[in-house]
Amino acid sequence: MKSNIEKIIISINIILEIMGKEKNTSSNQNTIKSLEDNYNFKLKSKKIDVLINTPLLQPVIFFDEKNEPFILLKSNQQEFLIFSIERKETEILTKEDFIKVCTGAIYHLEFKNKSYFNISWFFPVFMKYKKTFYSILFYAFTLQLLALSSPLVIQVIMDKVIIHKALSTLDVLIIGLIFIAISEGVLKGIREYIYQHIANKIDILLSLKLTSHLFKLPLSYFKSRPTGTIVSRVKELDIIRDFITNILLMALVDFSFMFIFIGVMAILSLKLTIIFLLTIPLYFIFAKLLSPKIEKNVQELYEKSASNVSFLTESLGGIETIKSLSLEPRFTQQWHEQIHQLTNKGLKLQNIDNFSHYIISILHKITVATILWLGAYEVISLSMTIGQLIAFNMLLSQCLQPLGKSIDIWGKYIRTKAAIYNLQDILNLPQEQEKATVKNKLKGEITFNQVNFYYKDKTAPILNDLSIHIKPNEIIGIVGTSGSGKSTLAKMIVGLYTPQTGLITLDGIPISQINPISLRQQVGYILQDNYLFHLSVFNNIRLSVPDASLDQVISVAKLAGAHDFILKLPLGYDTIITEGGTSLSGGQRQRIAIARALLPEPKILIFDEATSALDDESQAIIQRHLPYIARNKTVIIIAHRLSTTKICNRILFLEKGHIVEQGSHETLIKKEGHYKKLLAFQQGNK
Repeated sequence: MKSNIEKIIISINIILEIMGKEKNTSSNQNTIKSLEDNYNFKLKSKKIDVLINTPLLQPVIFFDEKNEPFILLKSNQQEFLIFSIERKETEILTKEDFIKVCTGAIYHLEFKNKSYFNISWFFPVFMKYKKTFYSILFYAFTLQLLALSSPLVIQVIMDKVIIHKALSTLDVLIIGLIFIAISEGVLKGIREYIYQHIANKIDILLSLKLTSHLFKLPLSYFKSRPTGTIVSRVKELDIIRDFITNILLMALVDFSFMFIFIGVMAILSLKLTIIFLLTIPLYFIFAKLLSPKIEKNVQELYEKSASNVSFLTESLGGIETIKSLSLEPRFTQQWHEQIHQLTNKGLKLQNIDNFSHYIISILHKITVATILWLGAYEVISLSMTIGQLIAFNMLLSQCLQPLGKSIDIWGKYIRTKAAIYNLQDILNLPQEQEKATVKNKLKGEITFNQVNFYYKDKTAPILNDLSIHIKPNEIIGIVGTSGSGKSTLAKMIVGLYTPQTGLITLDGIPISQINPISLRQQVGYILQDNYLFHLSVFNNIRLSVPDASLDQVISVAKLAGAHDFILKLPLGYDTIITEGGTSLSGGQRQRIAIARALLPEPKILIFDEATSALDDESQAIIQRHLPYIARNKTVIIIAHRLSTTKICNRILFLEKGHIVEQGSHETLIKKEGHYKKLLAFQQGNK
């Protein structure tokens, strides 16, 4: 039976994996202290109320009454996603059920110098345009001053001009009111123009900042989330930007001037002002009462919207399969159901919004009616003039506007808070090691030292205590049955996956210490199914070398056996390829991908089942050109068809994640082991 310390250590390692932390395989991982030192965090105890109300603390470790360890993965303060360490299962609990389960100790990994994503992430971009924001504030304050002057001018007209029949003064004041009205219109137009102009610039910078972080996340992030969900998270940026630059900024001005308006109102009538002030708490109490319903429905609407985007993205990506299996009616029905559910969620939120506006409207009317009623008594008793009452009511309407907006602002604040929470899924995750060593010239030496790797949802390791040494310029074949770990091994050389334990080095340098961009610029990685972009053939081949000449592109296309068929395309190298390369055959796509990988002249070249989609003629061309392709390169050929590995200096046979045989083609034939059996099986089938 495991001790609590052992359970905590296991839980910490799972959390580190979830967070995408690079494994420190050179140090002891068997104590909490060693884990804290290696990963620069401190394990701290927390109380359940802090845990429930602070999503930024997640994930955390907690125990139930039976001392079973769990990890709280995510919550929206209404629902809690937990993972059982012992049962290896996830479960969603309500807040009440979570409190019942979470009865034991609670621990949080507090990383040193860790900056979580929050509103402050936006400030550096905003500060670039602080002068523009100051001008927007200036126009906003000027507009409020003009709004303040109109009631006072009207008061003078009612109380002074009309009584004394001062027609010349009346003309001047009316001209003044017209000037104020025109000025308000002009200033509003200028303010809106400046705001829209600056908002567009900020949108571009924020989008670049977000996508820059997104593209630098490890591959495991994209593998574990639907594309539609990631797209939905990126869209949340607009909501936050609009709240900060527009709603919050204008609310600051409106509420600041509301106090000035209230001061002027107090001068006009202290009694009526006090009555108005007594109504203000009602707005904030109402907003607070609505908060839980708004928060719950906002998150549900987001999740349903993200689900719809994911469904549509996946459906369009698999449209060929849908049509070939006549699944259009089923997918159409499913889409209708999802749209119906989304509409219902949106309707619930709209009903809450309509209800809030209805209540606010009633509060406004009651407030205005009460002030008019009591104000009329004040005028009749000669405590106020009619002009003062009119001016007071005009100022009252100026104060009621921001109060009425406060419910909308509160709802948008909740929506923004949810957007920040959703964006944390991207911006709280660490990027790949950008500041690692930039290795400009690899020699091509690759070493795996007791490497173990497994996927999160798998219990058995994909690579099991694997040790390999590949010399520079060696041609290595890697073969084995499906699921033996061949492609996983290739992805680890490129730095797309990191091992749970063990060490991978290139030229003696741990791969985790090499800048991933520097690494991948020198490793040509050709997959079994490569993606071609909606560009010309020429630009698809020179993607990683954008300044490559046509002669260079033609040279690698010839090596890849692609030149002849490219010339037969309608516009040759200028032919635009459809998205994903669907306008080409599988073999044609593959040959373009091989040419693309050869153009940067990589020091390491990996064929990951890259020739499986080629016809015999194309494969013969590649094999004939392989000595030229492999010149001064370390080449790794991962193949299912053993006929493609005969040229290799050495062949490794993988079985259940470790090497069971290795040697040249001739040596392995003589051994009469796994390799010969698989070769005989393939030749027999052929």
